[in-house]
Amino acid sequence: MTEVVLHFKAQITSRECAVCGTRLDRSDRDHWWLRNTWTSAVQDYHEGGGCLPTDWFRPCGRLPSEYSETPNAEASGAAKSAAF
Repeated sequence: MTEVVLHFKAQITSRECAVCGTRLDRSDRDHWWLRNTWTSAVQDYHEGGGCLPTDWFRPCGRLPSEYSETPNAEASGAAKSAAF
């Protein structure tokens, strides 16, 4: 089984992982995609199987508290924006 390090981008346009600071652009790396992949969705930042049956994703660390999932976060945000 191939272990793939999973990184987290706070914004899709970020060049670095918000957790460990690893550069995730293609400069200065040969075949970076074989060792690293990333997500910008908090719910996808967890250990588990990937798209291929032989891939196993392992997060690079623990998400900072400002990115941790909170129940109804999207709903409360939508309600706030609708109120204004």
